[in-house]
Amino acid sequence: MSDEIIEYYEIKIKKMETEIRRLKSILNEGKRESELIEYYEIVEDRMARDIRRLKHVILEKNKKIKFLELEEKKKNDIVENKLKMTDFDDCIEGVVERFGQEYIICYNKIKVIEKLMVDMECSYNEAIEFYEFNQLGSWVGDSTPCFIDKDPQLIEKLKEDSF
Repeated sequence: MSDEIIEYYEIKIKKMETEIRRLKSILNEGKRESELIEYYEIVEDRMARDIRRLKHVILEKNKKIKFLELEEKKKNDIVENKLKMTDFDDCIEGVVERFGQEYIICYNKIKVIEKLMVDMECSYNEAIEFYEFNQLGSWVGDSTPCFIDKDPQLIEKLKEDSF
């Protein structure tokens, strides 16, 4: 149970204790039975509304929990079943979701090229050539990773040309 629900119940208990004290005082004053019945009906209506509200809160929280569990399962499936480039984990940008297709790992193109330059001790052009032929040009099925180019100029150009 979440802290909010526990706190809510603690408040309700305090209110009920106050209501009990009030009822005892009504009885001690010898008030009429009809007033007491009317009071009980009002309290009963309030409690019914509170119960409906609590049921709604619990239903919404259960929906959220189920959604989070499904998301966690998706993430675990992604990690377990996806093709990854060896030694390029630090270049992973995220996961790409496509309608009707598997999730795929997305690498940052610039980070991959920079890593190639360092690891292979090569020039930018040599790293680009290696990247284009061995990584970008490699197709190993529907789980083949993709690459994102986060060049700000390219992004601005795409935004300008949008329809």
